[in-house]
Amino acid sequence: MTDHSAKYAYARNSMPSNYFKYKHRPMSAKHKICDVIISLLIVLPLTIGFWRGIWQLMDAYSIGYGGAWLSVVLGNGLQMGLYFFQEPLKYYIHPSRIGYLSFYVATRFLLTVHSFSSVNQWRGLWVIIDDETEPGAEVSSAIMTLVIGVVISFVLKVFTNVLGPPLLIQVDETHSIHDYPLRFETVWRDESRWMFLCDCFFSVFVVQSLVIFSWRGLWNLADAYLYPGDKMTSSLVSLAVGYALMLVTCLFYPLFFRIVTKSKRGFLQLAIFDIFTIVGFISRSEEHTSELQSHHDL
Repeated sequence: MTDHSAKYAYARNSMPSNYFKYKHRPMSAKHKICDVIISLLIVLPLTIGFWRGIWQLMDAYSIGYGGAWLSVVLGNGLQMGLYFFQEPLKYYIHPSRIGYLSFYVATRFLLTVHSFSSVNQWRGLWVIIDDETEPGAEVSSAIMTLVIGVVISFVLKVFTNVLGPPLLIQVDETHSIHDYPLRFETVWRDESRWMFLCDCFFSVFVVQSLVIFSWRGLWNLADAYLYPGDKMTSSLVSLAVGYALMLVTCLFYPLFFRIVTKSKRGFLQLAIFDIFTIVGFISRSEEHTSELQSHHDL
């Protein structure tokens, strides 16, 4: 192992050993309710607001510069850079090396770049598929992308990536600020640099595309069948259904988590987690559909 690999391995191994493990902390009923309220009424709208803002700004300013293809280049290019160089970023951008103030500024800038690239990655692929869909084939296109995204995601065991706030919330912590999870969990080493690059490519281009396919399919089906002639009613119904499912999922997940962890049947555990993931996926899609009116309004 070269000096660079040793340095990056040290930076990686200096992180808490249980960071990547799911930690279920017992919460009182009062804390649980407050946590759900904050997640549903604060974190989720802020997330939607950020995504809506970046998406609409790209709609307005990418005209004449490639349109959706500009988003494809920006989104995937920046994501690949951040994924591939995550180990050097962990080593060089650390409070012990540059101080907490510089660390805070640098990491928040990188988080903004990552978020900006993520929105562009979604916008680029989504808009290109919409543009290439023949008039009258919107429903069949939505069904096709939904089936492709969901089925292949289950096969590759990456369907959980369809989730996000408020079901999955990542806190900006010092030891996790540059962690970009890879599908095959390869590690940066000089002797396996190409394997690491391939894992980054697969995680960025394949896994994220499957997530976008799944979201686009469900979103466009909701646009097509949920009061298509009345946007206000469609939005209100989506909002009600989404928040209801999300509330049930957030409140009852700890109970099912305890039941599943006590079960020794792996298939039963996987089935229950997949059911909760599907319910969470539907609820998030309905909430986003309602708060953003429809994808065409973007």
